Amino acid sequence: MKKQFSFIFLGLIFVMIDVWIKGYDVVPDVVGYILIGLGTSGLQPYSIHFVTARNLSWALAVFTLMLIFVRGQAFFFSDLVVRVIDLGFFWFLLGGIRELALSKDRKDLAAAASRDRIIYIVLMLSTALGILLFKDRVQAMGTFQLVVQVGLLIVLILILNLVRESRKYLTSEPIISASEPDSPASGS
Repeated sequence: MKKQFSFIFLGLIFVMIDVWIKGYDVVPDVVGYILIGLGTSGLQPYSIHFVTARNLSWALAVFTLMLIFVRGQAFFFSDLVVRVIDLGFFWFLLGGIRELALSKDRKDLAAAASRDRIIYIVLMLSTALGILLFKDRVQAMGTFQLVVQVGLLIVLILILNLVRESRKYLTSEPIISASEPDSPASGS
């Protein structure tokens, strides 16, 4: 399970980092979504949310690959589809982490997953709302988008930390000491 969370963590890094050279992102999101798809595939037995997150990550891989080749109106449509799928992807990925954390009695990680998924959705929807509210006021739109983008960066860092913490605390098997009454070594 540690390997799966490592794939998800690395995949999220690929998705988060954009390095543009001559109009091309040299850290393509498609690679990140493939890594996330591999990671969530291995977590399917632990939550149905991971199954949905896996399916959405593969869809995101296809659509982000398309974004490399399409231009004009097709780009706008494909980008919109990516953003909508992205909302669902993060909702289900964090929902899977929440369920896994609850099954391991890590209420702190479950609460962090719940908090992060809501904040992420609110910030992403705020971007769309900002476009509608400030479409005629460029300066206000710029300021609003800057605030939302800083918020998104913070929540993405929180999500990365949650995945790292999940790898650390949710992937280990419980240790049963010899002094516990239910352990085979106690002779009961």
